[in-house]
Amino acid sequence: MSTLLAFEEALKAIEDSASLRVSDEVIALPNAMGRILAKDIVANIFVPPYDNSAMDGYALAAKDWQAGKSFVISQRIPAGQHPTPLEAGTCARIFTGASIPEGADTVVMQEETQAVNGKVIFNQQPPSQDNIRPKGQDIKAGQTVAKAGQKLTPMHIGLLSSLGITQVSVYKPLRVGILTTGDELVPAGENLEPGQIFNSNGANVKRFGHSSWPSGFSMPSCCRHARRHRSNP
Repeated sequence: MSTLLAFEEALKAIEDSASLRVSDEVIALPNAMGRILAKDIVANIFVPPYDNSAMDGYALAAKDWQAGKSFVISQRIPAGQHPTPLEAGTCARIFTGASIPEGADTVVMQEETQAVNGKVIFNQQPPSQDNIRPKGQDIKAGQTVAKAGQKLTPMHIGLLSSLGITQVSVYKPLRVGILTTGDELVPAGENLEPGQIFNSNGANVKRFGHSSWPSGFSMPSCCRHARRHRSNP
């Protein structure tokens, strides 16, 4: 009766007995591409941090709309500028990404307006909250945005940058030895003897796993080492 384990059993036995031997390190976020996160990351701010306009257009209070009414433009709000409270009965010229002023609850895109003598007429009654991206729509403060064990991708780098994060804790890269066996194998660059071939698999495996363990290294063939040991007691 065979005492050999099935592949699945052997793999599970290895996994069950394995212990974590990799330490972590803190590195700059731009250098963390492809690395494995060592600690959960929790957002400490909202993204976006305030209600903002999804369109270039005009911000106003929806309740102030009347058919044919001309609105005075009381302020201009580009992205990056903090607005003042909206004057009652007026509208504000606003641009994509700009903060919604206090007192406004809707944005009408500029293509749905008419400019008349420096004032603005809105063609249709706008619904409340239209074209507004609310605070925390993408990320809420206290939300776990990345978990330990995740491989960091360009998406993660961008997401973490949006939270103002500049450094992350990641596991140090694995150092993996690649051992190829066979008396016939000879490293590239050495002379071939009769019956020998160059070791191509070692280089291939090393390159194939480069993204997972960039510090992989080749080890001498154990069979060739054993043969030399036998021949030199």
